[in-house]
Amino acid sequence: MKIMEKTLFRALLLATTASLAAGALAAPAAALADGTTTSLSSAEMAAALKAVAATTAIAEIPGYAGEVTATFNSFSTTAVTTTLLHHPALLKATDTGRQTGSVRFAADPVHGRGSFRSVIAGEGVTIGFGVGGKGEYVYLADPAEHAAARMAGLPAARYVFQPDPKLTLDTWAGQNAPAPSDLIVQDPRHPGTRTVHDDGSADYAYTTDSATITYSADAGGVASGGTVASPAIDETFLFQYGAHSVTLPPSTQVISRVTLTKALAYRTMASSVARVAGDITALVEEKAHGRNVTAAGVRKWGRVVVTGFNRSIEVTMVTVRNRAGGVRIGAKNPYTGATSAYVVKARGKHAVARKA
Repeated sequence: MKIMEKTLFRALLLATTASLAAGALAAPAAALADGTTTSLSSAEMAAALKAVAATTAIAEIPGYAGEVTATFNSFSTTAVTTTLLHHPALLKATDTGRQTGSVRFAADPVHGRGSFRSVIAGEGVTIGFGVGGKGEYVYLADPAEHAAARMAGLPAARYVFQPDPKLTLDTWAGQNAPAPSDLIVQDPRHPGTRTVHDDGSADYAYTTDSATITYSADAGGVASGGTVASPAIDETFLFQYGAHSVTLPPSTQVISRVTLTKALAYRTMASSVARVAGDITALVEEKAHGRNVTAAGVRKWGRVVVTGFNRSIEVTMVTVRNRAGGVRIGAKNPYTGATSAYVVKARGKHAVARKA
């Protein structure tokens, strides 16, 4: 099943995480005067970063939230297909300029829930929720998925639920609502500077091979935000701490993954049955090695193709039955009652498919 909901958010999140991985926050030193800037070696920055991470982790216990705003390089993806049977599509990325986007995320460790909402200019909104021990809700951003949900009798569906009893909030948050204490220890060894202000807060700045990074910590040594500037992405981010209530979507707005997968398959049923018929003829002739095609060969390889296709779409949609000289394949849409069928027969050195 093709689910596009996470793509936009994770594209921005991965850029954010990669930038954060190059930087660190460090704890302010009370002995320094306001505005005093001190150089830190990479070892000193790493030690300070670990201290801030420990303080920040305590602040995260009741919950945390964050907001990232960014301007970043945009890439379009063009599918390049071939005429070879089952040949995978090739992807060609093209730089299309700069885009802006934002992500808001929150985690509620007390109830094992997390959420995110991203907006990318020209691409739309992406929303997701995770629940430890249950699974995750993913936003339906693809028009084809909305159409499939309507066909399945769920026109109000806005999210697909993927059950996962082994899911933990930490695992889900690592990809969707990253904890500040995790982000700031990904790459701690960089020399830089520390500047302390009147209120005890501090800024930590350094330059890597690809970015100039400035992070902030409050007077208690808790990560509060920062900026990242690089040719690929410019970011500003803020962190907040305390209890955050994550409200899950109502059941009327949710479709199960099993139902959505089935509806998506039947939405393109007619073209799929036609493609399976063509795949059968191609495989049967290939296996005949230039000799006459037999009805037994059509039946054997027809079942192989149908079984493989149904497995690939995770739905037992196409059926196959013996017919004189070959097989009849077909499918019936359980939502609309529409049908589609083809007969594939042996004819000399060829397998011939015709619509039934």
